[in-house]
Amino acid sequence: MIPTVQDGQERLASLGPWFYEFDLGAYGRTVSSLPPEVLPIHQTRLQMVDQVVDGYFGARLREIRCLDVGCHEGYYSVAMARKGMREVRGVDVRESSLAKAAFVRDALGLSSLAFERRNCEDLRLEDSGPFELTLFLGILYHLENPMLCLRNVSRLTGEVCVIETQVVDEVEGYAEWGAREWTRPYHGVLALIVTFYAWSVRWLRWPALLTNAVVLICTPIQGGHHLVDVLASFPVAALSIFIASLGEKAKDAAILSGVVNKPPRLSIGPVPQGLFRIEAEQEAGAEPAAIKPKLSGVS
Repeated sequence: MIPTVQDGQERLASLGPWFYEFDLGAYGRTVSSLPPEVLPIHQTRLQMVDQVVDGYFGARLREIRCLDVGCHEGYYSVAMARKGMREVRGVDVRESSLAKAAFVRDALGLSSLAFERRNCEDLRLEDSGPFELTLFLGILYHLENPMLCLRNVSRLTGEVCVIETQVVDEVEGYAEWGAREWTRPYHGVLALIVTFYAWSVRWLRWPALLTNAVVLICTPIQGGHHLVDVLASFPVAALSIFIASLGEKAKDAAILSGVVNKPPRLSIGPVPQGLFRIEAEQEAGAEPAAIKPKLSGVS
């Protein structure tokens, strides 16, 4: 419970900065730290979830339990609780996010909503039983072991699991951060890597160097980056090249090991002029009885 409106307003301010926007009535409204062009993705994601949840459960919404994995500040947990679900539980690993989520819950008076600190790698069915609905939104690409988490969530799902994630549908040096309009190009890193690998090709060396030098110069002006981003591309490119070289060395070592460690087939061949000789890949051509007198003649 929040004792007074003033306490709530002070608490809201102290918990910032916020990732999501919440309208908390008398306590105020949170202001997201995200760029304005990115904010609509939260509503878009919620609309997609609502379409699935409402369409599947319909009149049963008040009877189901919901688990929101990676609930962050509780944005989607709150939305599910407002539908009147019997129980909604949000889990996350970050204490700071859970503190914000609990504040929003108390400010809105959502008694069916609970939050706890849990890692999705450690979720077990026996801990809380199955949930008719599980939400797995915007978390898959953050995980060290995504398949383990998916298996855990699958065991906890009684009927429906809603999974939302980002995908890369092109490889052109761009990463999309939640919206196609909000992109971060990797101009500097790619320019350096291309120049490095083109340097060994004599006729391509100078054209590649000049072209990518222009790319680096223009990146702060036209590429949407600050100068510090361009400078940071040097160690990132160096690290990428170093890791790639380790892979090449490991592959070459494996090939060499396969050749060197190939066990030869040894055989004892005919010994001319009283000499004893062992040759690889040669068929046996002498019987033990014929070898014995020749061995006796070796000095």
